[in-house]
Amino acid sequence: MSIDRYQHCPCGSGKKFKFCCNEKYGVLTTASDEELCWRSGEFRIYESRISPDWQNSGVAEVLVVRQMPNLKYIAGAYLVDAFCLGLKDTFFQARLSEAEVRVLRNRFPEKLEEIPYEDARSVILGAIEYARRIGFEPHEDWRLSGRIVEAERSFNNKFTFGSNGKPFYVQGPNDDASKILRTLGPLIDRGQADFLTIDELVETEDDCFYETCDCIEQDLAAQRFSAAQQKIKAFMKDYPRHWRPGFYMGTCLAMQGDPQRAIPLLDASIKIHPTAEAYCNLAGAHRSLLEIPQFLASLEKVIEIDGATGEIGRKAQAEMDEFYAVATKGTGLSQDQYRDNAREFDTAFVSLMKGLFEEAVNGFNRVLRLQPNHIQSHGNLGLAYAGLGDRDTALWHLNRALELDPRYQPAIDNRRAVLELQPGEKLQFDHIREVDFYADKVRTSPQKPHARGRTRALTQS
Repeated sequence: MSIDRYQHCPCGSGKKFKFCCNEKYGVLTTASDEELCWRSGEFRIYESRISPDWQNSGVAEVLVVRQMPNLKYIAGAYLVDAFCLGLKDTFFQARLSEAEVRVLRNRFPEKLEEIPYEDARSVILGAIEYARRIGFEPHEDWRLSGRIVEAERSFNNKFTFGSNGKPFYVQGPNDDASKILRTLGPLIDRGQADFLTIDELVETEDDCFYETCDCIEQDLAAQRFSAAQQKIKAFMKDYPRHWRPGFYMGTCLAMQGDPQRAIPLLDASIKIHPTAEAYCNLAGAHRSLLEIPQFLASLEKVIEIDGATGEIGRKAQAEMDEFYAVATKGTGLSQDQYRDNAREFDTAFVSLMKGLFEEAVNGFNRVLRLQPNHIQSHGNLGLAYAGLGDRDTALWHLNRALELDPRYQPAIDNRRAVLELQPGEKLQFDHIREVDFYADKVRTSPQKPHARGRTRALTQS
């Protein structure tokens, strides 16, 4: 994306770009994602958000996004246990477009509310400080994601942590509960800390709990979605840490044809308590979006939990067999070869997105050894070679993609861009965006998942 050097700098300084971030812009095109994260404190805050009612639930999901001078974004996500453990999980993503920021934001189970940046820092850093006094260190990825919220700078300790003045540990699905309880043991013995294990959570389910479950399931079976959602929302407030409310809401949204909102809810439910039913519904949601890797992975989890002979497992196995029968037809590949080649494509595509063109070239060429007529690999190789400055080889692969499918729009657009390059000139990726050409063509089709294998591509905007 080109920026007029004499316009105001996108960093918000009020200065002209030429006299502000012009030099920094050039560095951003070559820096690794880790280097960008390390320097993220230099970029202006775009937004800060937090999950609602976190002070009552004790769980805060925080998202902090900064805008880089090239109008791309870097985001840090933080899962905070405000009652005891501090920062339980965190990650960052760099070089996001504005649309990708929206997608990331919508992946959170609850709609995040805007919060002042300094308050977001106070939640994260205050919880870490509180947990360290007890004996718990933040997640290992804090070393990087902490740069986004300026971990080394002092903060206003605005919020209180713990529950009723003392640590309160509620066991999560992936916790090493025995290790955590050993650390808390001395405080528990003195009555200075409380805890609740998963077994105790289950014991709190009373007759009223199961009556509510029955009512919700009856509404879903009768497709009374509005009535079901009203009950589920109340259920969520009563049992914010239980897996069932999120499972029911995710299932309801999936049945209503809203898989993008259903997926994060089902994912969150599975993290607490994985069930074959939840993975089955998750597979259906991914299938409707033609997210084939996630669709297949969810079916595999159904079979793992329920077994190939269980009622749900049998259906999952049949659906997977049907998919692979269509996917491998005419390719000469076995199911294992198809799966391995698909993973090879995904790895190569990630390399292409990161600008690791040599790795992308090697990966896509490995795909073509088994599937020499794989259109998307030829198209993506065109971009990878153009990124390396090899115009002739780039055009050969783009032309080959168009020989295989003259209507393949990503190759049409990218070929036009490559033709404008001078010999030895490298294609700049400022105007590149990700598309899923074949998936988009059939995304509204009621058919089974399309069997073209991996279909992602990059194209000129």
